[in-house]
Amino acid sequence: MKQILLACTLLLSVFILDTSNLYAQQDYLHQPLKSEGKIPSAFLNTVKENYAINSQTRTDSDLDDFNVISGYAINELLWSGKIVFGDTVTRYLNRIVDVILKDDPTLRNKIQIYTVKSTVVNAFTTSEGFVFVNLGLIASCENEAQLAYILSHEISHYVKQHSVNRYTYKKQEEKNANKFTWNSSKREKIDYTKRLNVSNYSKTQEIEADDYGLELFSKTAYNQNASVTGFEMLGASDSLRNNFSFKKEYFTNDYLLNFDDSLLTKRKLSYSEIGEWIHEEAEIQDEDEEEEEDFSTHPNIDERIKNVSQKIDDKQNETSLYLVGTKQEFENIQKVANYEVLQIQLLQAKYIDAIYKIVELNQKYGQNPSNNAAMAKAMYGVAKYGNVKAKVSMNYDYKEIDWKDKNWYEALGNLSKVDRTIFAFTYLFSNLDNKIDTSYTKRAITDLLADVYIYHDELLKDSLETDMKSFDSVWVNKIRKNPHYEDFLKKAKVEFDDYQEWEDFKNNEDKMYDYRQRLAKARYHGFELGIDDIMITDVRYLKMNVNKGKVAPLKTMINKEDYAIQSIKKSAEKLDLNTLILDPRALSKNDITLAIFNDLATVNDWYAAQSDVEDMYTFVPSNHVEIEEVAKRNGTKHFVRMAMLDLKGASNDYKGIKAYFALFTLPTIYFLPYTYYRIFSNKEAIVLTEIYDINRGRPLVIYNVSGMSLKKTNMQQNIFFQLSQIKSK
Repeated sequence: MKQILLACTLLLSVFILDTSNLYAQQDYLHQPLKSEGKIPSAFLNTVKENYAINSQTRTDSDLDDFNVISGYAINELLWSGKIVFGDTVTRYLNRIVDVILKDDPTLRNKIQIYTVKSTVVNAFTTSEGFVFVNLGLIASCENEAQLAYILSHEISHYVKQHSVNRYTYKKQEEKNANKFTWNSSKREKIDYTKRLNVSNYSKTQEIEADDYGLELFSKTAYNQNASVTGFEMLGASDSLRNNFSFKKEYFTNDYLLNFDDSLLTKRKLSYSEIGEWIHEEAEIQDEDEEEEEDFSTHPNIDERIKNVSQKIDDKQNETSLYLVGTKQEFENIQKVANYEVLQIQLLQAKYIDAIYKIVELNQKYGQNPSNNAAMAKAMYGVAKYGNVKAKVSMNYDYKEIDWKDKNWYEALGNLSKVDRTIFAFTYLFSNLDNKIDTSYTKRAITDLLADVYIYHDELLKDSLETDMKSFDSVWVNKIRKNPHYEDFLKKAKVEFDDYQEWEDFKNNEDKMYDYRQRLAKARYHGFELGIDDIMITDVRYLKMNVNKGKVAPLKTMINKEDYAIQSIKKSAEKLDLNTLILDPRALSKNDITLAIFNDLATVNDWYAAQSDVEDMYTFVPSNHVEIEEVAKRNGTKHFVRMAMLDLKGASNDYKGIKAYFALFTLPTIYFLPYTYYRIFSNKEAIVLTEIYDINRGRPLVIYNVSGMSLKKTNMQQNIFFQLSQIKSK
């Protein structure tokens, strides 16, 4: 039921979209935001160098762990692909900070401002002076002054060294709590008190940053009332605009110029199908929110508004909302942020949010090729996830929207999986005909036609009966008559045959765990022995005792990762395997170029966009065109990630492993069925090699070797063995 609701909402927002009757066609085609200019020195530091720098400024031995963790976290974040520097948005943010700190050049030199590719309406600061501003925040701000106050607030966190102080306070609370050895009920009470104390301490810090931020802000000529409206904006950022009026013309594209309303209003969904599910979900959500409210790191928005309202100078409320640039310049920056947010939503498979965003962008900027391209990608994702019965994630509660004239939210829930698939084709073929995002569109059409073979082969029948009021009619009379349809269908048949052979193999239990058969299948399915060129983009090492929940010291893991990288280099050289290591830890500072930085950002986006749905045999991520360009530029179609897991108790706690993967930003590895068997055996160490074939656009078979330990000698032997399997014929 949840899948139906998610898909229906998605479709609903989708149908909103044809604004061709309301807006003149514009030529805007958004270009992905990329870093520009010279790479800042902070990005070139290793984890060890970050640790050394932190240790010079924070010499207290009690902060040694903080120095290690902070150095590691900064390094991971800067090279995550989410941080952008030197671009038009970041330059604009820096100009605002120049105004805020114009009278304090010493402090200004310590502050580094960067843009973060995130939809979350937020900004955050580190103890080293890094201020990171999410694109979601920029897209939500109403004017430059609001953004300036939030930046003033974040600068205050650095000035007051709040992150260090919070770490120290939390460690002291943990020491106090560990003194007690009472029974479990009292232990629970002590833990609750500890969390509450830390939460309250954090809230106090936020108020302090609000106040000091206002001091900084008041030294500028910005309208101080923006501090109040800024908080109001933050308070409303998790809600939806409720002013859309849905009309029939919103549902049209080149293949759906006219259709009967009955396609979307077959029957009203019953309360048991939709209302009860919403009710149950709302109760669960409310309980979670109530508990988290106790331990929130931030005070209530109303409390913060009241606090700053009492302290602003009314005489400055008639000053400017724009000092760095004009209102038009701010709106241009915001437009870039809005379209970046849309791209992130597509990468994260948040298709409902993406379609709702497209609606907003159509209303704000008019219909354009960027919106049309995004809509086709969103609808393709809806169809794909629907076909495999997988859930589509979203950030907002779309049942809150008043659909005004017609409740399309309920109506679209009646669309079947085949109807969603046909509907996606109407957008894809429409874009193809209009030469919008052609390369991606061709790949998506082929892939979705393979789904037709797999899930909806009734659509391939020549005798398909249709009527003018059905989506089947659109399929037969328009899509199947497209001059390119037959060529796409032939390519899709090849993908379907590939899928079918793999399914037959998986279903044969006698072959599933036989090593020779598995290796033979790996040759076919994608672990193509005889590969000569690879790009290794990520190398990770994790050591932990799952049962005890203990992780090895971070220094140990960093050293092992460095050793693994050196082992890869040596093994590749011995095997004459052309290996480009894009992981920055494997490169000298002089070798790291802007092109490498941007390529790695694209690769990380592509990894993040890969579907984690096991039954989804193929999938075309929304940035597939960009990743093809990266592959071509670097002369290889095979991307590789490696992870070394030195674990105890792994077979008893799979969730524990996943949790620590997330904690240390290790690559998410999608295990195929036969790999589950190997991972959750009684072996304590596993080396995993994950290969992606860019031409085929999906992850290939994961190769793994397991043993009793991952000492340096064993690690080197395992790495050599796996690379030799890639190279050998």
